[in-house]
Amino acid sequence: MSGRYLRTFLQEHRSTLINGEVAARNRRYHDLDFDQLSLHVKQHRDTGRERLRKVQRLTESAKRSKTAHLLAQHRDIWLATQRQLAQAGKRGQRELDEWRCALVLSDKPDGRSFAEELMEMEAALLAERENLERDSVKLVWTLRTELKKWLAPSRCDNSPIPSRAILDELGAVQLQLVAMATVLDHAYRECCSGLEHVRGMSPPSFLDCDGGVVPLDVQSLAWPNQESLEAIKVEFQALDERYRRSVAELESRFSHVLSSLHGGWSELDAAKFTFVMEQYPSSAPGQRALRMDRLMRELPHKSRDDIVAHETWYSHQLLHQEQHRAVLSSWATHREELAARARKVFEEVTKDTQLARAVASEKKEWAEYCQQLHRELAQWRENRLEMLDREMEAAARAQVEVEAARKLEEEKERVQRDRQKKKLEEYQHKKLIEMDEAQKKERQIQEAANAQQAELALHHLDRVRHREALRALKDIQQREAEERAGRAQEEQEKKLELLRQTVRVEAPSDPLRLLRETKVSLARAVGKEQVALQQPLFPLHGYTAEVVMADPRVKLEHALREAGLHTTSYARQIMSNAAPPHPPRRDQFSTVFK
Repeated sequence: MSGRYLRTFLQEHRSTLINGEVAARNRRYHDLDFDQLSLHVKQHRDTGRERLRKVQRLTESAKRSKTAHLLAQHRDIWLATQRQLAQAGKRGQRELDEWRCALVLSDKPDGRSFAEELMEMEAALLAERENLERDSVKLVWTLRTELKKWLAPSRCDNSPIPSRAILDELGAVQLQLVAMATVLDHAYRECCSGLEHVRGMSPPSFLDCDGGVVPLDVQSLAWPNQESLEAIKVEFQALDERYRRSVAELESRFSHVLSSLHGGWSELDAAKFTFVMEQYPSSAPGQRALRMDRLMRELPHKSRDDIVAHETWYSHQLLHQEQHRAVLSSWATHREELAARARKVFEEVTKDTQLARAVASEKKEWAEYCQQLHRELAQWRENRLEMLDREMEAAARAQVEVEAARKLEEEKERVQRDRQKKKLEEYQHKKLIEMDEAQKKERQIQEAANAQQAELALHHLDRVRHREALRALKDIQQREAEERAGRAQEEQEKKLELLRQTVRVEAPSDPLRLLRETKVSLARAVGKEQVALQQPLFPLHGYTAEVVMADPRVKLEHALREAGLHTTSYARQIMSNAAPPHPPRRDQFSTVFK
């Protein structure tokens, strides 16, 4: 039964009781039909339950439709990803077959032997895969078919199910699968260690070197003088140092990304997050909501705030990797250009040296030509520095565009939240208007009931006066009894005083005793120290939970709230008549209900 129907029932029942008291005196009202009242209450209770079930069914249907729509969108993306992976696999297999055919048809014996080894390894892998399927997948499917056959409800014969044989076969299959999983895990660890070893054998970049390294093809040239080679080394060192500073600046700008390997997450969670981010590209419209839903399903132990923070860290990591690759690519390109320039310089220097050896008079021109080459190298270096600065500015602008896109998306989400908040406020305003109308109706009913109670009070005025006279007589008798008890108490005190005088101890005169502490004061001081140790560090001002819950008004409000009557005029009238546990001070007297 809802609160509205309960209040209506209580008001009807209260008015019925009042009418029944009047009927008992003047016989103008009929007796109550409690069976009809019980049927009325039951009908209202069933109606409320049916409405509650309807609301629950609508809520569950909306949740199911929303989940089905999201799953359909996920399924479309998964199918597109599966098609892309299948196409990539076919393309990779086709390229591998072409490359292997080229090795077989090549004239080099090493290529043909390597192709034969690849074919043997492929055959061995195929055989291992077939054995694995036979020992794991086919075994499980065979066991599943047998279990279906044993447990089928439509078997013709009524023979008992061989439960012992089923359990033995299940145990054997489980042990075999555990052993196979152990072998596969060992093979996986060996592959991972091999990949780590191969990754550790990668050639060092310019960041791993202390200074610039001249390429071997440039360094192996027979330079006619050591000054040109030293100048080339200086140029390579300057190039490496400039790009090393660029990488250091890039790392300092993305220090919050490089401080942790996976953004504070575990390796498995980071791998799942990366897979989902690659499967749901940010360029397509509406992909972020699907991506967040997929991440919440894949990582249920992570909150939405953690996923959003890790998404920001992941975007910064991608930007750092892209800029780092751009810097490395630019470094390799400029290094090749510098090497080509050095080879060209070597050819020119060689020609000039040969001419100088042939013609001694041209030594001065050779020196001027070398100075010109140095000026050209300096000019080229300045041009490259300007180009590098422009590239860094372009990277900074790209980062600003990424931040602007992220802020725009956050603004869209904020506008959507404001729209939902406005709808909620309109709904609450409508509900408040309906509640005000209901309270007005209840107030009218309460005023009618108060008028009827006032009429009853006038009717029972003689009986009230008689009771007041009886109460006054009872108060007089109680005061007389208290006076008699007080006199008896005084007489008893007099007798006790006489008895104390007879047993009083006469202590000898000791003036120093007045200056010493008594045993009681010493014990009290020790007790005060122990109590002070148990007191809190700071004084507490206010009310504790026990003091608040001991107030009868709090208990009354709690009981009304549990009954669903705390918003009715009946509850307000009862609360206004409830007395506090202690009389309030005159300056704290409440006039709210006056």
